[in-house]
Amino acid sequence: MVERRVHGVPPSDEFLRLRRTLEVPTPTPTPMPSPPTQLGDERWSFRVWAARLPVAREVVVEPTTEMPEPGSEWIRPTRPASRRDVILYLHGGGFRVGSPATARSITSHLAVASGLEIASAAYPLAPEATMDEMVASVTRSYRALRTLRPDARVVLAGDSAGGYLALALLDQLALQGEPRPAAVVLFCPLTTLDARADERREVRDPMLSEAMLTSVRRDVRRPRRPRQARPGAPALLPPWPGRAVPRRTAATVGAASLSGVPLLVQYGGHELLASSIEAFAEQAPDHAPVVVEEWRHAFHVWQLFAGLLPESDAAIASASAFLRDALG
Repeated sequence: MVERRVHGVPPSDEFLRLRRTLEVPTPTPTPMPSPPTQLGDERWSFRVWAARLPVAREVVVEPTTEMPEPGSEWIRPTRPASRRDVILYLHGGGFRVGSPATARSITSHLAVASGLEIASAAYPLAPEATMDEMVASVTRSYRALRTLRPDARVVLAGDSAGGYLALALLDQLALQGEPRPAAVVLFCPLTTLDARADERREVRDPMLSEAMLTSVRRDVRRPRRPRQARPGAPALLPPWPGRAVPRRTAATVGAASLSGVPLLVQYGGHELLASSIEAFAEQAPDHAPVVVEEWRHAFHVWQLFAGLLPESDAAIASASAFLRDALG
C-alpha cells in the first residue's frame, strides 16, 4: 500500500537564499563526448564543491578495505542506536562523478539521525565503466556487507543515480533469489534512463538540467569494446541472466523486486525527475509498504544540504523515523 505525504510548508529564508545562489546563470553545456581532461575537471570540481558541505560532527569516517571497491568508507555514529543493523549507501552523481566522500553531507547526518552505521560504497563510473559493471559492483558490495555482518539487517539507500543502482540491485537480488534488504530509502532517485524534463510543468531545478540528463543517457549507453579477462582469471561479471543494460522504467518495476520490502521515496516538487518518480510510485505493488514524500518546494537532492537547511534536516529526520518504524 502506498502512503503519500506532501510537505508543503513555505520554504525557509535559508532555503530561498541558497536557491538564489544555486540559480546564478551559467552557460548551458552542450551534450557532447567528454574528453578525459574535461571529465577529470568535472570530477575535480564536484569534489571541491561537495567538500564545502557540512559533515556531521558526531561521526567517525573510516576508509575501509572490507568492501570490494577502493574509496568505500564507513560512517560510524559516535552514539549508535544499533550495533547490528547497517545501511549500504550508494552515492549519486549522474553515474559519471561522485564518490562516498562527496556524499558525506548526507551519509553523516543520516548516520547521526538514524543511529546506524553506514557502509558507503564506491563503484566504477561512466564512461569508463558500463552499466552492468556498475550494477555488478554494487551487488558485490551488498554481498560483502552481508558476509561481514551475517546477523545484521541491511538497509539499502541511495540518491539520484545511486537510487537507480539501488533499484537495479533489488532486481538482481530477486533474479538470483538472494536475501533482500530490510528496508530501502531513495532520495530523488533516477528511476529510468529515459528520464526527461516534464514539459507540462514549469520546473526550475538548480541542481539538474536536461543537458545533464542527456549526458547520463549518452555515457551509460555508449557502446564500448568489451574487455577480456586474463587467461585463467575469473569472469569480469557474474553469470546473470542476460547482459543488456537494466533499463528501469516505471512500466518495468516488478513486484518481484519490491514486494514486501519497506520503501521510502523522497523527491522535490521542483525537480526535473518529479514526473518519472511519481510514475514509478504509481507502479509500486499494493502489497509493499511504500511511503512517497513530495517536498513541494524542494529541488533535486536537497538532502545534500543537511546541516545548512532546515528542509534538508527535516528530510533526513523523516527518513530516519521511517527506518525506526521499518526496523522496529
